[in-house]
Amino acid sequence: MTGAATLAEQALLDALTSIGARARLSGLAGQADSSVDLWLDLPEGRPLPIQIKYTSLAAIDGLPRLLDRWTRTLPTEVDGRDFVKILVADRVTAAARDLLSDRGWGWLDLWGHLHIVAPELFVHADVKTAGATTLRRNEPFAGKSGVEVAVELLLNPQQRIGVRALAERIDRSPSTVSETVSRLRQANLIEADNSPVVPDLFWSLASVWRPQSVDIASVPDSGDRAVLAALKVGLDDDAALGWAMSGSAAAVLYDAPIGLRKDYPPVFYVPDEATLRRATQLLGVASQDASRAATLRPAPVKSVCARRVIGFAKTPWPLAHPLIVALDLAQDPGRGREILTAWTLPNRWSRVW
Repeated sequence: MTGAATLAEQALLDALTSIGARARLSGLAGQADSSVDLWLDLPEGRPLPIQIKYTSLAAIDGLPRLLDRWTRTLPTEVDGRDFVKILVADRVTAAARDLLSDRGWGWLDLWGHLHIVAPELFVHADVKTAGATTLRRNEPFAGKSGVEVAVELLLNPQQRIGVRALAERIDRSPSTVSETVSRLRQANLIEADNSPVVPDLFWSLASVWRPQSVDIASVPDSGDRAVLAALKVGLDDDAALGWAMSGSAAAVLYDAPIGLRKDYPPVFYVPDEATLRRATQLLGVASQDASRAATLRPAPVKSVCARRVIGFAKTPWPLAHPLIVALDLAQDPGRGREILTAWTLPNRWSRVW
């Protein structure tokens, strides 16, 4: 195995060693079976064969599909011994841990927790994972290009796009995009043809979607052309970078099942941090939550403010693409998930969550 899979094996070996267990990578234990990733020695009895899978984020959304696919392809035993199946992930959510336990899988959360249940073996411990740092450097969203590629693929889930065309769209070098695509593929988030694995890619992207926010005291007057131009609002020009409404207010306009008062403050993405600074100077920063007129966020990637939706709903403000609105809603782990589950998008857009 190569890439992330090999690093996952080493991370698990490090974790087991840190708690005093004896384990060896396949081929180093006198066993040559290629289906075995690692052998775990028990104090009494024959060693346990272990199979390891890796994903960037183990979350309840998408994980059942992954487990079903792996279960269909993995052998169940070697030399009469049942395999112990362990998922290594950069992060394993609480709901994913419950699912893995129900399915008979162990897990290693690379932030330092190991859980394995097998005949004559029970491990549930905080561990040291020396290989985790290397894995996290290789996770798909380690650099900004990972977010850019993921957004572009999810904006066009039905398209099949090559590395060079993708690089041109996001204004990155083909080599950078190639490395990013490779990491996404190793994390089981895109297919061999670069199509996104949904909803896995969406929820993995949502886990790192953390744009900064500033509450402002007022919003630009639609008739003040000087201010609109200075702040790059771009009310009517869908070909230019401009402000894009997101958050709950935009979700309502896309028919999301949210109860919201009419004067609820909107969220706007602005093209860059320079525009954000200028907006806070011209519009003022809200002194408290109750006085905010809106929330501004610098766009994490260019496409947020380049792929706006104008004229779809009865609002003078261009809307962010539904994907961006969904990523914002996903930040609320309770209410947001409920809304996304019940949200049926208008037909012109594809649901990827």
